[in-house]
Amino acid sequence: MQPFWHFPATAGGQVNSINNAGIETFRGNELDSLTREICQNSLDAVKDESQPVVVEFKRFDLPAEKFPNHAELLDVYKKCEATWHDRNPKSEQFIEQAQQLLTQSTVHFLRVSDFNTKGLEGADSTELGTPWSSLIREAGSSNKGDSSGGSFGIGKSAPFANSKIRTLFYESLDSSGFQSHIGVANIMSFKKDDNETTVGAGYYTKDEYSTAIPGFLGLDAKFNRTETGTDIYIAAFEQKENWQEAIRNSVLFNFFITIHQQKLIVHIEDETISHENLGVLIDALDESKEEFRHLKSYYELLTSQKAIAVPSPKRQYKTIGTFEEGEATLYIMKDDDLNRRVLMTRKAGMRLFEQNRISGSISFTGILIITGKHMNQVFKEMENPAHTEWQPNR
Repeated sequence: MQPFWHFPATAGGQVNSINNAGIETFRGNELDSLTREICQNSLDAVKDESQPVVVEFKRFDLPAEKFPNHAELLDVYKKCEATWHDRNPKSEQFIEQAQQLLTQSTVHFLRVSDFNTKGLEGADSTELGTPWSSLIREAGSSNKGDSSGGSFGIGKSAPFANSKIRTLFYESLDSSGFQSHIGVANIMSFKKDDNETTVGAGYYTKDEYSTAIPGFLGLDAKFNRTETGTDIYIAAFEQKENWQEAIRNSVLFNFFITIHQQKLIVHIEDETISHENLGVLIDALDESKEEFRHLKSYYELLTSQKAIAVPSPKRQYKTIGTFEEGEATLYIMKDDDLNRRVLMTRKAGMRLFEQNRISGSISFTGILIITGKHMNQVFKEMENPAHTEWQPNR
């Protein structure tokens, strides 16, 4: 069977407009959210921990006639228009924009690829709980380990927030050697020709079960995957001014520890961010912005001979068991003009949040890194979906 766009019917279930809670979470901060979630997900899927994960952001234009089943997707939007006419202004605006973009001669794309990762394992099956199923088919699902960054299954919505037509294509080469691709249009319910109403999400697939299509899609003619990993193609990429700078700043702000530890390398077009140029890039940041001043203090701590490492003591708790000695380490330094804050992170190394208002008289800076398996598990369960707070009631 030839690939087609499959939009399953609700069969009397919930009807969805354009307001999607997961996608709306990342609206207003689309590029930062994209960068944070993509890099975190790639780090969680590392294949060889002795080598860095590599993430690549590349933009390209695709002729409209090469967009997978272009005419079929346009017809879907005509059905959306008929369904929502005079019923929901926001849906109508989205439909009008999507039709306008899809009738242009080219479609802007952003390709986000990772390397030294396991790829979307499970794409050759229909089993729940596999990385492929968790990312593509399951809502609010995450099957990551205790030391991973993500735990709510919400981050997968971040790329959709960067697509003006809320459409992505996924391509993967997994550890077993299986090549696969699939498209996902996360739009709205509409009435089909048989008068059935769809759930809203549709798949560029090979059958009515929305399974992956074997082989690569090859949307980017200049790219050829030869090693395991995943490619996400963001269709109708919202190419904001200075988008490369926004992604670079997000990488530096959120993953400077991981890059310093040589666990992550990021390519943005022709620019590379690695441990070799990390200090130069951080030093060049605008000090008039408070967040960059704090970042410079933290990086100074990471690279200073004055830093002191304080391992956590062994502690026993009735409800959560024992934390062994050294499951967390506080790196701290006292000097002039420091930020009087402690940055909190877990094993993944991504910035979580800062503890401030600790002292008004001592100039210091600190970083707390939780590395122990049990402590990571406990604090991961306390982390809120935005990864900005530990909430004990969780």
